[in-house]
Amino acid sequence: MAARMCPLCAAKVSPGCVVADTDGLDCPGCKARLEVSFGSRFLATTVGLLVAVLVWRWTQGAAGILGWVKPMLFAFLAFSFVAPLALMFIADLRVKPAEAPPEPAPMPHTGGHGSHH
Repeated sequence: MAARMCPLCAAKVSPGCVVADTDGLDCPGCKARLEVSFGSRFLATTVGLLVAVLVWRWTQGAAGILGWVKPMLFAFLAFSFVAPLALMFIADLRVKPAEAPPEPAPMPHTGGHGSHH
């Protein structure tokens, strides 16, 4: 299936919606609840981390007072830019499984003595 297409009705989902709502978004065509697959997230994160490592290595010899912080800053910025950009192009959508309703919290046992001691 092509990237960013609903698996039920084949409607295209905008790249911005895919990146902003990876855990749950509505299909613009059939209104089904969708999510980005684990494989797409993993691949986008891996690409982002690889680019961040390359940027860190390229900027490691920076001079100046803040030369020690530049590689980490640039690596962070590279990851923050590349990972979502990669997800925009490779996002594979799947139908989000229904969530189970939350169970009520158990009542504390008082032992039959009430709340006074």
